Amino acid sequence: MKCSIAFLFLLPLFCFSQNVRVNVYDKFLKKHRIELEPVSISIPGKGKIAIAFTSVASSLYVELSGSGWGASTIDAGNDLIFLFSNDSIVTVRSTALQTFEPGINANTYKHQYSITEADLDFLSRFELIGLRKYSFKDFSDVSLPREQAAKIRGRSSLFMSELKKANVLKTLKYINLRDINKYLGDSVEFCSKIYNARYFESSENAPTLLDVQSNFSDPVINAVILKADRKNFNNIPEKLYINKDVCISGVVSLRNNIPYLIIHDKSQVKVKTPISLSEVDFFVGDSVTVTGKVLTARYFADTKTQPTLLNMGAPFPDQLLTVVIESADRKYFVENPEVYYLNKDIVVTGKIVLFKNKPQIVVRNKEQIKVLKENGFITASTTNTTVSAPQLTSQTVVQKTALEKPNSEKSIIVPAEFPGGSTAMVDFLNKNLRCPEQLKINERKTVVASFDVTVDGSLNNIKISQSAGPLYDKEVVRVLQKMPKWRPKSKNGFFILEPLTQAITFKRDETENQRPKP
Repeated sequence: MKCSIAFLFLLPLFCFSQNVRVNVYDKFLKKHRIELEPVSISIPGKGKIAIAFTSVASSLYVELSGSGWGASTIDAGNDLIFLFSNDSIVTVRSTALQTFEPGINANTYKHQYSITEADLDFLSRFELIGLRKYSFKDFSDVSLPREQAAKIRGRSSLFMSELKKANVLKTLKYINLRDINKYLGDSVEFCSKIYNARYFESSENAPTLLDVQSNFSDPVINAVILKADRKNFNNIPEKLYINKDVCISGVVSLRNNIPYLIIHDKSQVKVKTPISLSEVDFFVGDSVTVTGKVLTARYFADTKTQPTLLNMGAPFPDQLLTVVIESADRKYFVENPEVYYLNKDIVVTGKIVLFKNKPQIVVRNKEQIKVLKENGFITASTTNTTVSAPQLTSQTVVQKTALEKPNSEKSIIVPAEFPGGSTAMVDFLNKNLRCPEQLKINERKTVVASFDVTVDGSLNNIKISQSAGPLYDKEVVRVLQKMPKWRPKSKNGFFILEPLTQAITFKRDETENQRPKP
């Protein structure tokens, strides 16, 4: 009887470990390495695919292999998109140029993509229903059987567990720059403005220093790009980020009693300030926001791929940037986008890629394109403060595109809303915001905050994505936390979480000489 009890206890442990192929410290690489057995999926009419998770130290990868569907050559940075049942997505990117093997019956491939810990956690918690795989010029979609998708969720959860057991992850901590000394040895992300950049070409390792404070004589931290990594920044890192708001991530160390962070590639620097069209070539491969005017536009309805092209900066063929709406995504935009956006100044957000040596951004939904209008704001005034509040918009840090799904056009979606609507929200902000004493007459300060409207209507995960200074940021966060519960977003009668952004502009009127009262 004792033996059978022991067997019953050992059996689950044995089965659990069968899914882990490798979990060892690699003496050759001098790094911890983890490999899980792949999840194999047969898709009727499209062949077979397998999804596996691997890691080398804190670098995490998902591998997609198979025969039939997905067999194509992919370039570095090509996307693989995971679509979930709640219409959210996770986008992972190819690590390098990768080809496929021609076969007699079917072509085969094995492609590797980088994945973040946050995206891996998302895979482990939500129901996966489909994939979209990009190659050089095209993409293809596939729907996943529900029971197989559940295995992927289980395997990603197991991978998270193995990573934690091996203690190879340093969870990213979002911090205020002034607290950097408290996080030595930690993996952090902080946001700041780059006031200056200095390239010490004749010094050892030829470092480039990004100054994140106006007076660099007494730095809070040395954010450094070494000579070996300059190629990852077009060999001009000292020119890329001047006077831009950025968020920098990396591991904090200590050198000469000053916190020190090495930036190895552009993935560690997220540019928040919109770039100009003249800077586009410097940011190929990056996800950025670009402003400019659409001078020519065309819908190629008679071609095979039927793209919509919006040419910015100059008429075709001298355009500085092309915004591409693919045929499958056209339904997510305004009717006749080639007419609507023509001759308008726009703000477009997305990843810059090269097509025939010309930069372009492929947009998946209308939230990635905003039209600039002089009076495109809802404005309300009090004797103390002006609050300018543009319409709330879904965040595009994770693009919210959808793969082709049957009957998706029948979905009834009601966006999240402040109780009483936008006018009531502006009234609430005017009554509750306190204007900081340091604000001068007729001076403007704008804060952009992001937050999630949860399924119960409360605001969660409040973050400042564009700072106007600690006093203004703190005041915006305080008032957002004070807001009454919203009406949450709903889809087909079910409440779902919605990430939003909100801009608030402070302005002291000419008649105001005292600190505003609460």
